[in-house]
Amino acid sequence: MTTATASAHSTPRSSRLSRTIALARAELTQFLRNPTLLFTALLFPLGLTVIMFVSTPASSGKAFAASLALETSVLMTMLLVVYYSVLSMSTTRRDDKVLKRLRTGEAKDSDILVAIAAPSSLLAVVLMVLALILLIVLGAPAPVNVVPLIVAVLGGIAVSAALGFLTSAFTINAEAAQITSLPVMILAIASQSTFRALMPEQVTRIIDRTPFALMGDLAHLAWSGTTVTGGFEPLDTGAALAAATAPMLMLALWAVALLVLVPRVMKWESNR
Repeated sequence: MTTATASAHSTPRSSRLSRTIALARAELTQFLRNPTLLFTALLFPLGLTVIMFVSTPASSGKAFAASLALETSVLMTMLLVVYYSVLSMSTTRRDDKVLKRLRTGEAKDSDILVAIAAPSSLLAVVLMVLALILLIVLGAPAPVNVVPLIVAVLGGIAVSAALGFLTSAFTINAEAAQITSLPVMILAIASQSTFRALMPEQVTRIIDRTPFALMGDLAHLAWSGTTVTGGFEPLDTGAALAAATAPMLMLALWAVALLVLVPRVMKWESNR
């Protein structure tokens, strides 16, 4: 009796998981068939990582140069790989009536959303690992504490994917995504620490609490144990983690708030 009950409970879960994996594979196939998106996603973040590392003055030290490069890698990966891919793919699938057809089947809304975000999220993780390896090969020292970086990547994926779905709700078609994505892109660029350091203190305090700025600060704390806006005195492993606690919590709150908002705002059908 117990075995039968357990089997009855496990079957729907395994079926739902298999459906989500099947949908994710289909989305991955479509993702790989887009050469422009794939080229931008693969080369742009890694290329900027190398450029930022080698162009940082030697007087700043290799650890700080690596943290600047890592910040750029995190922000560009989340912006171009996760955010824009999710925005483009969800808008295209909606206009092609794919989302509408999927909702008439057994797949739940959350399964569909996870499947759309899965390819770019997986690619983002791969790119971040490659960025770490690349920086070490180029001569950067080992990171001070990788925990803030892990939180920055996972939280960044959740925030960026959620922003992609939310922006899609206000995007008429895939071509219009270039316009509707501008506010998020401007925020991401303005969130870079080198730009924030030049802003008035009142503006910096506000931007410091936005998701992309939090990701950048966590990347700095992970590698060099310091931040541009918080001072240049390096911290050790434990102190860096303690300093990263507040940014990690704020990024987690952003992720939860945006993910909760997605089902309420998500647009599943085209008006055309």
